Amino acid sequence: PRMYSTIRHTHLGFHWNSISIRRLVSVSYFFLLRV
Repeated sequence: PRMYSTIRHTHLGFHWNSISIRRLVSVSYFFLLRV
């Protein structure tokens, strides 16, 4: 169970990292369109 919990936690962290990267890309793209 402990290993499963760790894997689940890392998966959640990766998901959050993916969202932050996506947000950063969208923001940079928006600025590119503005300029």
